[in-house]
Amino acid sequence: MRDLTADARRYGVHATLKAPFFLKPGLTEEALLHAADRFVLGRKPLTLPRLQLTRIGSFFALTPPRKTAEEAAAVEGINAFAAEVLSFFDAFRAAPSEQEIARRKPHSLSPRQREHLRAWGYPYVLDEYRFHITLTDRIDEQSEAARMEEALRGYCSALAAMPLHISGICVCRQEASHAPDAPSASRAFMPLQRFSMAQALFWGR
Repeated sequence: MRDLTADARRYGVHATLKAPFFLKPGLTEEALLHAADRFVLGRKPLTLPRLQLTRIGSFFALTPPRKTAEEAAAVEGINAFAAEVLSFFDAFRAAPSEQEIARRKPHSLSPRQREHLRAWGYPYVLDEYRFHITLTDRIDEQSEAARMEEALRGYCSALAAMPLHISGICVCRQEASHAPDAPSASRAFMPLQRFSMAQALFWGR
């Protein structure tokens, strides 16, 4: 399990609202944090009634189902929230380099995803966005994936049955490293500050 979660651990337990980006020249980290403080002002917390273990492509994640009207409304709410985050903070995003674009493998994306990549620097936004909490790296070997799924179902069963109360956002920093053999710890996400809409983020009823 440790080998199959190395990358996921580097990013920590999180759900992405806006993909990582470099700051636009002339803008500062302090300005970004002030903007995040303004963004959450007056906003109400969101709740996802429950999560479920899902295989997305070749990795596993916790995602919100939308089998009931309540669940579907909650998913629409978090999708709308993510779209607001995307748009609000885009003023801070530097245009991606050709190397960054190539890393997203645009040849493997749909036309709509390539359009998002050009406009937002990331293909999985707006109508392509899917709220998820990543649990593993890519697992292409089917027998390994089956064993991992069995382990995760047992491990996450109680957790996935609880509602997730979302009452704030975090701004994180990832130290840039262009050396392919740089230690993964040096590229870990480090929380800079959490901005609360109300109470602290918590699991439970």
